[in-house]
Amino acid sequence: MTTLLEQRIARVRKAINLQRPDRMPIHGQDARSCEYRPDIYHLGEMEHVERGQVATTSDGKRKVTWDGGVWAVDAKEKYHTPEDVLNVDQDRFEIETVGPAMIREMRRIYDEKAATAFVIPWHYGTLVTRAVIEFGWEPFLEASALDPGRMGQILDRFGQASLAVIQSCWSCTMTSRARAGSS
Repeated sequence: MTTLLEQRIARVRKAINLQRPDRMPIHGQDARSCEYRPDIYHLGEMEHVERGQVATTSDGKRKVTWDGGVWAVDAKEKYHTPEDVLNVDQDRFEIETVGPAMIREMRRIYDEKAATAFVIPWHYGTLVTRAVIEFGWEPFLEASALDPGRMGQILDRFGQASLAVIQSCWSCTMTSRARAGSS
């Protein structure tokens, strides 16, 4: 007899391997995503917006568009002009240190999800997304046009931060239980 967790994992694995599962896996039930530091690298899930509209999320922290645009509401409070963006203190953008503390935290996040479902670790840290999250759309675009070289240095910093998370290797956080069942 298999447990509910084993059934969920088997269902997702069959779908991944293009085999017919007993039913289609459902994200949030059979499979769950886990993300390291979403407060820094990701603005969260979309909320419904009518085509052509811009709306504020229910928590009041983000603006969203029908086609997937997301940006922080307070970005314009911090960065009024392209010069505000270009003169930002880059040291405030932490570059992760890949080491035992980071791996322990990623393992904790992974294990928490692995207790109930197939785990899908991910990192959403594109340079443009991170810049839009931090600066807002218009200040980011204007700064990029005004001084591409200086904006490139800021984007390099964002890239180093994302690379550190990616290099940490989500796969090395997998529990032995998950590895044992991953035939």
